[in-house]
Amino acid sequence: MKKYQVIILSFIMVLTACQFVSAQTDEKVTVPKQLDDVFDKGYVDISYTLTQTLTGAEKSVSTMEIKCKNSSTYRIEQVNSKNEKIVMVFTPQDCWTYNEKGDSVDVQKNNPDNDFKAIVKNATKITEGVDGKYTTYTLDSADKKTVNVIYVDAKENIVSKLIVKNPKGETMSVNEISDLKRVKLDDSLFKMPEGKKIIEKK
Repeated sequence: MKKYQVIILSFIMVLTACQFVSAQTDEKVTVPKQLDDVFDKGYVDISYTLTQTLTGAEKSVSTMEIKCKNSSTYRIEQVNSKNEKIVMVFTPQDCWTYNEKGDSVDVQKNNPDNDFKAIVKNATKITEGVDGKYTTYTLDSADKKTVNVIYVDAKENIVSKLIVKNPKGETMSVNEISDLKRVKLDDSLFKMPEGKKIIEKK
């Protein structure tokens, strides 16, 4: 399950036992209002495709479909190498993952900090800038292992791109969204699938 958790939270998502949530800080950072509004209001009833390009030693490109009821309730769908759809759902209380063709679902308690604001909560410094039509925010992380550059599309009120860099300034991953749609999402998308054996995970 952690594999999918890292993927989404590396884009602000989600996201859960990954680099942004692992390092807590007591330092208080003033979050710019636009960035705060994005996470509080921008991820309500929205769906999009996320493309993640890893540029380090293990180069790869992956895509996933993301549906957000809000910044703490969201669904990730990704097709694996066997052409099987893997689904992962986060709610404020629990998160679960399953193969649509399988007969079981893995469930575990969710950390209340595992929402799209995790990357901001764990920043020790935020620097605002401009790149074309985007407002950029460079976030130094508490663990000092990453520098995250967020590109905010003011018109759509959403993070359109996230670049993750190492302390040397080298790009580790580029995460971009496409096929953005704002539609009323059915609550059933965020409910446990019926007819599958529940396996509790710690």
